[in-house]
Amino acid sequence: KGAVIFGHNPRIVTSRVARLTYAHGASVPYDPVKHGKSRERVFICEKGKYQNNVAKIWVKRGEVIEIGHMKEFSLNVSSSKLTSMNHEVYSSEKTEIQYTDEEGVNLIGSWKTPLQGTGLDRYVDIRIFFGETELSMQTKQRGIEDAKWETQTFDFLSGKKE
Repeated sequence: KGAVIFGHNPRIVTSRVARLTYAHGASVPYDPVKHGKSRERVFICEKGKYQNNVAKIWVKRGEVIEIGHMKEFSLNVSSSKLTSMNHEVYSSEKTEIQYTDEEGVNLIGSWKTPLQGTGLDRYVDIRIFFGETELSMQTKQRGIEDAKWETQTFDFLSGKKE
């Protein structure tokens, strides 16, 4: 009955409970205390040692999300010569995840944001929109006047890329 009502008047639903935990994969400065002694996820770049495959959680399973809610953050390049920044979106039935390569964490989509110029002072701005039944991400390079937002949409309820 709820689906029928939603179909007739989508604005009647003001929030949703996240069925899954959603996160993006990130690389963060390596901290031997926080990340342990395992070097399987460590890589060395121009900025130093970085821990790869870290799950940066956007929404936890069971969290109530208001329709239209948006989260914003930015990422800095790890190499001065990058021509694009890779983005990966993951989902899991687990509430707490630390790494994207853990058991039970699934890749639901990926895309690239094109980058102009060179140097380590380049950033990509990211917006995440929690809408009706989908999760949309927008990315673009900061400081580039004609840069357009790259948009990707994923099914918020099932965790699949549309």
